[in-house]
Amino acid sequence: MKQRQRRMHVNWLHPNLWPTIDAVMVQANWQLAKFMIYIGHVPGGKYETLTKGTVSNWMEKRTREDQLANRGAWQPDVLAKVKELSTMRRKAKVQEKAERGRPKFLVHYFKCCGATSFMY
Repeated sequence: MKQRQRRMHVNWLHPNLWPTIDAVMVQANWQLAKFMIYIGHVPGGKYETLTKGTVSNWMEKRTREDQLANRGAWQPDVLAKVKELSTMRRKAKVQEKAERGRPKFLVHYFKCCGATSFMY
């Protein structure tokens, strides 16, 4: 009997994945069918589970004129989420870098008490 595989959630808006998705969409001239073909050829196989429905939910609704001119755009809330995730990631990296130079007991103190500085 075939074992069921556990479903994995992928955050496609993650700063490591989004630039490729955005670049491929521009290369495909905002045509969803072309996008799905192009994203399938990206090396590494990361984007195999990305579906046409997911991508279409990120796109703004286009007028007939936009379709004929091959223009498109991402929804503003999607771009805001990408920017937010990127900012959070940057802050986490800065925090991690700051903690590397501190003794372990100070790291715990800063995390638990929310302190920003420590006087000796």
